[in-house]
Amino acid sequence: FVGQENVTRWWISNDVGDSFTAGDSTPHHIIDFDFDPLDSDIIYVGTDHAVFKSLDAGMTWTSLGDNGLPAWGPPSATAGAVVSDPHHSGTVYAGFLYGVFNSIWGVYKTTDGGDSWVAKNAGLPEGGYPLQDRAIDDLAIARSDSDVLYAVLAFLPKIFKTTDGAESWVEIVSETFTDRFNTAGASPRTVVVDPQDSRRLFVSTQEYKVVFSNDGGRNFQDLGYFPEVEELDG
Repeated sequence: FVGQENVTRWWISNDVGDSFTAGDSTPHHIIDFDFDPLDSDIIYVGTDHAVFKSLDAGMTWTSLGDNGLPAWGPPSATAGAVVSDPHHSGTVYAGFLYGVFNSIWGVYKTTDGGDSWVAKNAGLPEGGYPLQDRAIDDLAIARSDSDVLYAVLAFLPKIFKTTDGAESWVEIVSETFTDRFNTAGASPRTVVVDPQDSRRLFVSTQEYKVVFSNDGGRNFQDLGYFPEVEELDG
């Protein structure tokens, strides 16, 4: 399943990528997606119009934007990150990059397959106008312990961690990583967690650097520059 943020199409393959079939224009501008752990026909996608869900592998879609998520409006309601709990069907987290000016940006959680969502932002920043300091660029969930998630902020060089299913968040990175020119540094952009160990994570930066931590983000090792890297997944 492939979403394309800047076009009104998405694509699906049923033969491990040998061929792809284009879906229709709904949902469009897909930024992130994930599958239900028990039924791969169930897909959740984050778009610039909140979150959509399919029960039939993309044949039909339902908007979840009216179920407690930020409503669409200026500047948008962009869910830039969507992750499913790998052990609990129907538990999904959505990270909002943008929202209407009177809505709560940040992390939302559902435990009923998207029928209802609750904001889960305790410990995340509250500054900016309206709440852009809390804007989420990426979310990653640990397969070895699905109560552990990492959140990368979009407009601040910060990474936060939760160990209780997003009931509370704690900052683990509050600085930029050294960039190739050793100037102002590079902010984190995406994060991936080792499926066997929730303390092992890889982070890409806006300067195409990849760094690695084996202690839950307290310390990082520089793995070098990868000019083609825009996002990590795994």
